[in-house]
Amino acid sequence: MSGSTRNGNPPDGWQVAPHDAALITRFDDDGEIDVVAHAHNVSVANAVGARGVLIAGSTGEGPYLEPGERTTLVAAARAPDADITIICGISAESDRQALRQIHDAANGGANAALVATPGTLVRNRMHQRYHRWWAIEHHGSYRFER
Repeated sequence: MSGSTRNGNPPDGWQVAPHDAALITRFDDDGEIDVVAHAHNVSVANAVGARGVLIAGSTGEGPYLEPGERTTLVAAARAPDADITIICGISAESDRQALRQIHDAANGGANAALVATPGTLVRNRMHQRYHRWWAIEHHGSYRFER
């Protein structure tokens, strides 16, 4: 295969089945989110046939994002293509953090959240896992409807 994705088009000869793409999060030289590069990555994923994107997952620096940065990433992905499905990764060690991240994702326009089990909830602690999911489901009033 030859070609480049630098221009936002898939490389020559690429035929990709519908899928969702897990995106990386690009940062500028000052350590801030590079919104232009992020929007470009969304456009490339869309150009090669992605039905949706996962933002702020483990490959997207999810555990290291600051409050509000999920909103920025999701909104930047939503801007060029209102019809793309956006799933936002939630990487939090507490229910309170998880609910804040879900709020940020919803405010940006995400369709869904992918909530990761925190590293502190390890084997033989199922009661804590259950409590976490119950708390998020019953105390989070966020509806991802598009």
